[in-house]
Amino acid sequence: MVRSGLRFDIRAPAQANDQIRAGLTVISAHVGHDFPTYVTPRVLVTLTQLDARGRAIRSTLQQGVIARDVSLDLQRERFDTRIPPGGTFAMQYRARRSPQARWLRYTVTVDPDYFYARLDRSWLRDPQFEAGRGALRAALRHAENASYDLLNFKLPLQSPPSSAARR
Repeated sequence: MVRSGLRFDIRAPAQANDQIRAGLTVISAHVGHDFPTYVTPRVLVTLTQLDARGRAIRSTLQQGVIARDVSLDLQRERFDTRIPPGGTFAMQYRARRSPQARWLRYTVTVDPDYFYARLDRSWLRDPQFEAGRGALRAALRHAENASYDLLNFKLPLQSPPSSAARR
């Protein structure tokens, strides 16, 4: 259902020298309210280079957050990057190409229980919740395993120049 309300505009990787430029725009095409709706979910927009085996090259990861982030007591808004109806969230990727890179991966991941996981972690540190620790741990495990990908797509990078061509 979430996927049907959104569109994605993927800008293929362009390379100049050892730099990669790309982009991913999330478009709220058919959602009648801010996306995501309230403080519980968080959406991560991630671009990262992959090696020949498809493994992420951690140092190349860039990430944007779509969310309304508030303090655990709900008293302070820390940021609000939600997408209004018809609006967009654009992630621009600019990075040096890793010598091992062969692909660029575009991912949009929904973490529907992000706020609950934060809350459970804080309660687990609080001595007043000692009696409920088992239930809190179970709730935290559930929240941490609820994430899913709306988009997981990769595009090949241009072949790196051979060492003979660089001489």
